[in-house]
Amino acid sequence: MDNGIWIEEWAKSLGITEPVNGTWIEAIRQHYGGEDVNGTHLMTILNQMGGDISNGTMIEGIMNAMGRSIRNGSIPAGIGNSGDITIPPTPPVGCTDIQDVISNNYGNYGTTALYYMIYKLYNYNRTGWILLNEELGTEELQIRGIEFEYRKLSSGTVSFDNQKLYLGHIQENAFPSLVNLDLSNLNVSDLTLVWEGTADWEYGNPVNQTINFDNTFCYNGTDNIVILWVDDSGAYTYSTFNIRGNASVYLGYGLGGDDIYLSFRFYQDAVPNDETDTGTRYNYRPNTKLLY
Repeated sequence: MDNGIWIEEWAKSLGITEPVNGTWIEAIRQHYGGEDVNGTHLMTILNQMGGDISNGTMIEGIMNAMGRSIRNGSIPAGIGNSGDITIPPTPPVGCTDIQDVISNNYGNYGTTALYYMIYKLYNYNRTGWILLNEELGTEELQIRGIEFEYRKLSSGTVSFDNQKLYLGHIQENAFPSLVNLDLSNLNVSDLTLVWEGTADWEYGNPVNQTINFDNTFCYNGTDNIVILWVDDSGAYTYSTFNIRGNASVYLGYGLGGDDIYLSFRFYQDAVPNDETDTGTRYNYRPNTKLLY
């Protein structure tokens, strides 16, 4: 692996899509921040990682700080391509990729325990909520993840597999009285599976649940966004946790009447039929931040 290729692979494994000032190493240095140490980018990067020189080489120190290992007898190959790195897809044309930015909470911040958002006294759950265009703004942005709050007052951690998270654009400003679990009775476009896996719920009040997406989602700057959480674990727990959010009308946006129903929920022990089962709307919403 020649010098330029491994550095480029290293940069791309960090989500960097183009060089800076003509070099990939400068892009990496800016990614980690910090000023040049003795005129060397590598030492700057190593210091910003909190690593140190091992066996007298900077690149081995960087490899160790990254938790990577030698590949095919080569330290650069270990840094550049560890075999477990997913390079983010190139953003669609017109979708700004600003990276490493987390939004403020959308809407009014709330401290209410919303017991029925993901209700794990039951085996299966569907939870959806809407973020409004007036909250999101008009810039087309690449969404890389999401963060919301929950609380769990019993000690320890509970984990559930077979969890999925979808994002899509939605024309409606609120949910109707009954919501098809597949959202087929709503004007939803480009519903995208952005993450699937196991969700861990830890002790704390509150705790942030941060999900880094497997597939990024491009917000179009025009519509509202619908977020859909699908719990197909088929398991329950008495060690209950609950989502934390706002349980009142969103007065900050002058909402009233049917426009206050910014979320819906569904829970039961039997396996749901997403085409025929329906969820119930509510006038609450989780505290939500997006990662760009």
